[in-house]
Amino acid sequence: MSVTRALGFGVLFTCATAASAQALAPDRIFERNAPGVWLVRALDAQDKPLSTGSGVVVAPGKVATSCQLLARAQKIELRQGNYVFKANLEFPDVERDLCQLQVSGLAAAALTRGSARSLRVGQRIYVVGHQRGSDQSLDEGLVSSLRAGEGGVPQVLTSIAAARGLLGGGLFDEEGRLRGIVTASPKDASNALFAAPVEWIDELPARATAALAARRSAPAGGSAAGTPASPALPAAGATYRYQWSDRLYGRQQEFKVQVNRVEGWTVNESFAAANAPGVAAAVNARDRVFTGRQLAEGKSLLEFAPYLTVQNPTEALSLDGNINYPTGGMEAWSVSAQPMYWDAVVVPAGNYRALRLEIHGSRRATGQRIFAERFEFTAWYSPDAKRYVKLQHKSWSGFQNQLGDELVELLELRAN
Repeated sequence: MSVTRALGFGVLFTCATAASAQALAPDRIFERNAPGVWLVRALDAQDKPLSTGSGVVVAPGKVATSCQLLARAQKIELRQGNYVFKANLEFPDVERDLCQLQVSGLAAAALTRGSARSLRVGQRIYVVGHQRGSDQSLDEGLVSSLRAGEGGVPQVLTSIAAARGLLGGGLFDEEGRLRGIVTASPKDASNALFAAPVEWIDELPARATAALAARRSAPAGGSAAGTPASPALPAAGATYRYQWSDRLYGRQQEFKVQVNRVEGWTVNESFAAANAPGVAAAVNARDRVFTGRQLAEGKSLLEFAPYLTVQNPTEALSLDGNINYPTGGMEAWSVSAQPMYWDAVVVPAGNYRALRLEIHGSRRATGQRIFAERFEFTAWYSPDAKRYVKLQHKSWSGFQNQLGDELVELLELRAN
């Protein structure tokens, strides 16, 4: 009798264990994890929404999300139902596109974690996020590939289509365990959703602290010798071929920039318009100023810091309010730069993940000039290209008539 009972207990125990390891239905996965996935809103100084995405509770009062989502934020807000919390950026790891927020008063429990190491190609996975704004969503797909990551932990490429609202969302397995955080997709991932491994969450504090210390100890501006901080400047021999377009008058021409040598922060290059001989120039990569370049047929090109070394979108650009905008006239322009943010840009040379910089300027009417004037200048800087890949420059007269609409795009890059 006792043996029968022992066998019966053993059978029941085995069945219970097997049942606990069984895959959950999609609705159960959503119900279990939705309370720990919050809507993240990036706001400007006037509380105007800049972008929305998702965040995952990883510890009491701690939420992991995508840094790209926060790039332009002056304020950060978390929402779920009728609950609203203010959040502060605690640990940014821009290189991995993984940021941790500190949220006072947030009582939501941390989600149960698994491991990205045990994921397999073809395995079914789920993403909980806010694809359609305030409403939570559940997306189902497969692991399409596993890319080698640091420390032997893979990054996860899925069959789920990427969506802005899913940035920062949670990637879950069939048992409902958190396996990763949705981050920005690499440029070769097309429109597929990408996720950082859940193991990287615990590494955030140390990496963020080390990155901050490295920025503080980096050499100040100027032409001091030494290896520049990330990204590295282009090597000697790198050649960039661009196309300049005047979109108001339908004119185009090409120009070429070749890097001859790099000394500290100084890039010695030659600039050649159309088929003209190259003109030598020394460009300090730390100088954040406008520079005019002479093109063929009497045309000119305006550049701003062509080798801009800022690679952290949360790093502010310090621009003098009276920086010279070389368009003639004696009156200074009032210039301001918007916070930089990551952007996907397509040019003839290819697809790039680039930091987007927007500079706006204006000058008011004076006794000699009756009407105000303004301009907008946008540049896309790619860490892969180590130079800008696209420029856009627009200007208007005091009558609000458009005076200029110029576009520069990278046609070809030949790296040495």
